[in-house]
Amino acid sequence: MEKPEESAEARMSRGLAPIKREYIRKAAPRGTIDDKIYKAEQQRNNGASKVASEKKSRRKMKKAMHPKASQFRAGDLCFNHARDQCPYGDKCKFNHDIVAYAAAKQPDLPGRCPSSAMPECPYGRCLHTCCLTFCSEHLQNMHARMPDLPEPPTTNTLDKDLQGSLRRSTYDFGRAQEVLSNLGIKSSWRFGKDTGSKQKAQHPAPENNAPEDQNGHEHEDAQPEIGLQEPDPKRQKTDSSAPADVSAAAADASGAADVSIPADVSTAAADASGACIGAEAAAEAGSAHAETEATPPVREKRRIDFKGKLYLAPLTTVGNLPFRRVCKQLGADITCGEMALATNLLQGQASEWALLKRHPSEDLFGVQVCGGYADSLARCAQLLEEHVDADFVDVNMGCPIDLVCNRGAGSSLLNKPQRIEQISRSMSSILSCPLTIKVRKGYYDGDDNVHAWLPKAPSWGVSAATLHGRTRQQRYTKLADWEYIQSATAAAPGLQLIGNGDIMSFTEYNERTVACPDLATVMFARGALIKPWLFTEIKEQRHWDISAGERLDIFKRFCSHGLLHWGSDARGVESTRRFLLEWMSFTHRYIPLELMEVVPQRLHWRAPAYVGRSQLETLLASESAADWVRISEMLLGPVPANFSFAPKHKANAYANSEGGMAFEAQAEG
Repeated sequence: MEKPEESAEARMSRGLAPIKREYIRKAAPRGTIDDKIYKAEQQRNNGASKVASEKKSRRKMKKAMHPKASQFRAGDLCFNHARDQCPYGDKCKFNHDIVAYAAAKQPDLPGRCPSSAMPECPYGRCLHTCCLTFCSEHLQNMHARMPDLPEPPTTNTLDKDLQGSLRRSTYDFGRAQEVLSNLGIKSSWRFGKDTGSKQKAQHPAPENNAPEDQNGHEHEDAQPEIGLQEPDPKRQKTDSSAPADVSAAAADASGAADVSIPADVSTAAADASGACIGAEAAAEAGSAHAETEATPPVREKRRIDFKGKLYLAPLTTVGNLPFRRVCKQLGADITCGEMALATNLLQGQASEWALLKRHPSEDLFGVQVCGGYADSLARCAQLLEEHVDADFVDVNMGCPIDLVCNRGAGSSLLNKPQRIEQISRSMSSILSCPLTIKVRKGYYDGDDNVHAWLPKAPSWGVSAATLHGRTRQQRYTKLADWEYIQSATAAAPGLQLIGNGDIMSFTEYNERTVACPDLATVMFARGALIKPWLFTEIKEQRHWDISAGERLDIFKRFCSHGLLHWGSDARGVESTRRFLLEWMSFTHRYIPLELMEVVPQRLHWRAPAYVGRSQLETLLASESAADWVRISEMLLGPVPANFSFAPKHKANAYANSEGGMAFEAQAEG
């Protein structure tokens, strides 16, 4: 006996998308996101699209997502040598035999090199020379060489002299130290040129002869062996609230691998954090006295009116520069770089500085940093003020990642408003651009406490705050609480408040902004990842029934921007492919409007298996990583023999039949 057809309302109450019956198909049992790992070797052996069925531990997932640099290094040509500029000579770890490299090089990709239409690629003077996967086009057009063209337009790159001074601890942080002293915040280590010179004499920095990749970043093997050197006793007292192993949880836009920290250095970092916590406790104990004695006036700074502007959230891994360019072309007004750890920026890590890069099309751009203590964030603010071009600086106080929270940063700050005040006052006293913060409504469920201190934030120098309507504990197990966002907005009339959570259509955007007219604007995270044309829909006030071909064109645009950003050599192509696949782990959740019984689509709806209006539309809706790789091969050519892929983000945060969420997502928003 057949079961009666379930109504659309009944399906929506269970968190299922109301797709028309004629498009629904029977499918195999749905696997977990942990099973969606593509391996090229399995594809060749089985001859069909398949993903690994083994349940992956966290360590195995990390290894699958981040292949060792040695896999890329074999046979890689030295870019500096190809341009006759390699300073390492015979000591270089890369290949200097151009003839052998050309003989073993894979065939060029079809089509034009994306750099050929850009002023920074004058055929033959291209940054990647014969390493390009479009090399033949450049060689055939050597006669079109154009002299003295400008460098690529991307800004906020890490200067080698600056990196050296940061690594040798010779950078003068006197301005930050003065602000901290005026605020009564103790810093265990005195920064300055004189101190740095003494440290350099007592502990000379090891010579760094490691080569760089095409973007000027050092490869994994070129990173300093942190932990193998004897730690500086003066450095042990420094705030190390977010050591380098936290980078595993944060984004690495340049594709470099993580640097782990041995146990002895982790212990030293813990001691350092303990010293800072002790200093903070003493400061908090006499906070009233310190405020009355010496509180420097908050600097008057440039003001940004966020009212009505569409804000693309800073998204770990997937919020890279090529994706931001795509969103800008589709209508986003405000963009922000991926979260960068303050301590890693202060150490001069190239992979962390890559997260601060800005494209000229980003006319209203901010950088986001994360840290747990006022001394490190004050020094980071001085560094950004003096070397980074940004319209505002955002501090992430809502990051839920364990490795961040366990070291006093991210969401753990929500329970420490006095530390938030110290951070805000110290940074705003240094920055000439506006300071913004990103917070959640609380740390624990049932303990929503942000509204208690948020009205005081303007007096601390905070220009705007983004409020995510969830706690850190619930992550994505419930829908965003917009009623709390409205009440917090009413409680803080002097602060530009930006709402965040579960916006995926222009009707939802209108509902939230009409219900709370005092709200400055809305930040878009997962909604923009799933359908980046959301910005166009809001500005044109219409539902866009986008075709599969138009969606593929958006991926093509991303690939073009990616090849310009990460390089059009073999390594750059694979970096572009990997970030494209990470993005596809979100985009497959979009359901075309024509297939829906009820519009618009809600972010928490789970779609049953369905067929699209075309073969390409069905392929774009696939949850299989193998199908995502097939789409990438349409745009970037075949994958290498050793290629494997596992999504970094567990993006399937759908509602289950009990009204909660079936999986957890780590991307903000």
